[in-house]
Amino acid sequence: MSRTFMKGIVAAIIIVVANVGLFLFNNTFTHTFWISYTFMMMAALITAYVEVIYVNKKQILHAYEISAVTGFYFVVAFIAGLISIKVLWLIPARAFFLQFVIFALYLVAYLVVSMHGSHVNEQQATRTTDLMNFKYILDNMKSAASKMEYSHPQRKMVMHAYDSLASGQVASSEQVFDIENSITEAVEELKAAITGKDDEKVEKLCKRIEELSDERKSKLTARRPF
Repeated sequence: MSRTFMKGIVAAIIIVVANVGLFLFNNTFTHTFWISYTFMMMAALITAYVEVIYVNKKQILHAYEISAVTGFYFVVAFIAGLISIKVLWLIPARAFFLQFVIFALYLVAYLVVSMHGSHVNEQQATRTTDLMNFKYILDNMKSAASKMEYSHPQRKMVMHAYDSLASGQVASSEQVFDIENSITEAVEELKAAITGKDDEKVEKLCKRIEELSDERKSKLTARRPF
């Protein structure tokens, strides 16, 4: 049996037992009872969905935080429902207000956690994109070097420019996006110069790439002095 299936069985058993208990040990089916019962079952179904389906299918950073918030909501809503049935059985309006406030607070907590998780996901996606972009630059530079014969006198210069890039920080930042774009353009020009056997331009572009690489390192270091 899969873990999801087992969780589903446990959730179904809990809901059935809760229903049996509520109807078996309650003798007065007042408006308060039905209001509390509705909110309690709603909390149970929401929790079952989150625990059985949401956490397992949504591979996102905030899924487990939402699971914890929802579980807490279920416990509070259930306890509040039991208290309302016993204490507020003649005041259905207050029972409704109590459950509504609990549900509203849960929605607020859910939205806060979801928004925070989405922000973290966006940051992670940005870091991944930046990483891929700079790796593309390195691969492109390596490709440029591979176009030259090992015996070519300027190959060492091209490899030195590559080493200058490779020795820098791979993770990127908004502060160096323009520099990285300039590096990408310079590498493309370098590949064209190598193909066209323009040695003078190759030397000029290698120096340019090293200067841009040093500028990039300097800005990234200044951003993280410690």
